[in-house]
Amino acid sequence: MGLISSVLGLTLSAAEGAPAGVLASMGVLGGLFRTKEVQKVLACIASEEEALQKTVGPELLFGYRLAKRHVRDAVVAQSAEITDKIRNAAASPRGMLYKTIKEVCEADLGSGAMHSGRGELSMHGKALLALCARACKELEAEGMRTRDTTFREMERLRLEIARVG
Repeated sequence: MGLISSVLGLTLSAAEGAPAGVLASMGVLGGLFRTKEVQKVLACIASEEEALQKTVGPELLFGYRLAKRHVRDAVVAQSAEITDKIRNAAASPRGMLYKTIKEVCEADLGSGAMHSGRGELSMHGKALLALCARACKELEAEGMRTRDTTFREMERLRLEIARVG
């Protein structure tokens, strides 16, 4: 239930015949009331791109730019989980950003959409795989993953990439 509907005691949905414009404006208003934790993660998206421009090669930067919009959407969609983990599990906004980047990359790579042939990644797929590996290393540095966990997850992803496409 959104802020407006909870204040007014109303439930509005398309199934109940609410006008699409009302639902759309509620979605926009919901975007204005993000928690400070989610706002910090969203701010990290731009700052990390600036940092990557200075420190990494073009393939990784290309992968970051490919994934950026999906990462932003995922951060907004998972705002409750992100807020909870930053508040209660002592995760950093940067760590949560890289966790989301890893999840987005894994989903795209495992879908087959980033393949040029069976088990062979396209240029876009290779860039996302490099970004996923970088995200795993950043999660290790943040203390959110162990090296062993990272190795197992990357191996599982490579097997999934070989299987689909």
